[in-house]
Amino acid sequence: MENACIDYPATMEGATQPRLDDERFVPALSRLVEEIHKYGALAFVELTHQGLFASHLPAIAPRT
Repeated sequence: MENACIDYPATMEGATQPRLDDERFVPALSRLVEEIHKYGALAFVELTHQGLFASHLPAIAPRT
């Protein structure tokens, strides 16, 4: 799976990026993982946050 948005809309990187910022997405992601597991594969998702480079400010990020 690709990198997932964890702080919508600040860290969204495109219209097709998976979102993990709300529990309403869990059922669909669970179905996807079940399908992946059917074939003996493992599912992995990268959590993404652009920090100070986020498109919608203010964004939470460490100071540089």
